[in-house]
Amino acid sequence: MPRIPTKIRKEATRLFVEEHLSTRQVANRLNISQKSAANILQANKENVNINQGGRPRKLTVRDAEMARLFLKRREARSAPKATKLLNERLAEPVSVQTVRRALRDIGMYCGKKVKRPALKMKQKEARRRFTIKYREWTLEDWKRVVFSDESKFNRICSDGMQYFWDDRPESLSPRKVAGTVKFGGGNVKVWSCFSWYGPGYIVMVDDTMDAELYKKILQEDLQASLNEWGMRPGRFVFQHDNDSKHTAKLVKDYLRSIHLTEEEGTLLTWPAQSPDLNPIEHMWSELERRLAAYPEYPKSCDELWERISKEWYEIPPKFCQMLITSMHSRLAAVHRAKGGSTKY
Repeated sequence: MPRIPTKIRKEATRLFVEEHLSTRQVANRLNISQKSAANILQANKENVNINQGGRPRKLTVRDAEMARLFLKRREARSAPKATKLLNERLAEPVSVQTVRRALRDIGMYCGKKVKRPALKMKQKEARRRFTIKYREWTLEDWKRVVFSDESKFNRICSDGMQYFWDDRPESLSPRKVAGTVKFGGGNVKVWSCFSWYGPGYIVMVDDTMDAELYKKILQEDLQASLNEWGMRPGRFVFQHDNDSKHTAKLVKDYLRSIHLTEEEGTLLTWPAQSPDLNPIEHMWSELERRLAAYPEYPKSCDELWERISKEWYEIPPKFCQMLITSMHSRLAAVHRAKGGSTKY
């Protein structure tokens, strides 16, 4: 087989690189066999953008970057809206699926929005000041804090997202269903606290919890928890949020009488809308997981309360210690977000 002249080889390479011709087109243009054209292409593949086949993309990388800007600047809040804006600038309109595919190709992804408190600028600033005030606290300082909060647990199903694993996608097995009832299934509201030493006393509260009832809880259940942990006045710091019953004059007077005040450094000045700073939220989540592990729903709210009180006290101190150890990271995350929402 005669060797192809260098001049023809160079011309074939140019046609591949500059005009992006196929091996058949190059062979016809230079009057050589398609096999010879393929050999030239193979020998110069590092310099040639080989056509991988398939229909050419309708959107260029520049078009995809434009769609990205629409989304990041919030000119568009979804792919359909970005597609509408993009089609106003394109000669030939494209579909939403084409835009979604182009966005994925440049590294964007679509996910579910997480629910977080809507923060006003004033609240963000308060959260940022909180991180500045307590960022120098060491783990030993946080070990002294008693975190408290209220929560609600439904009898029939959780308010949150539930997941399942199954090997038969077409069937609707019981483990794939989160049961609901038309007229509610009842719920139990509770108050509790925890510290480095483990969960504190937990108490059921009714729908009309007011400042007087909250004061009674502090007098009885908080004090019982402190006694069990061996925490003495002046040796611990109490945390609760800015709920109206927590800041009522009746409660403030009582806290002052037992030396739990901001001035004495024994009461944390807690910023509003900051569940991500309070690790007790993860205690509630752990309790929720333990309740969900029961094979059947409780038959009554009384049975639900029995399960709550049982599972709460079985949360190990090691889990509580892990949460309190995370306080430095929580503060750092809020500070990086300039008071905004965080992953916690």
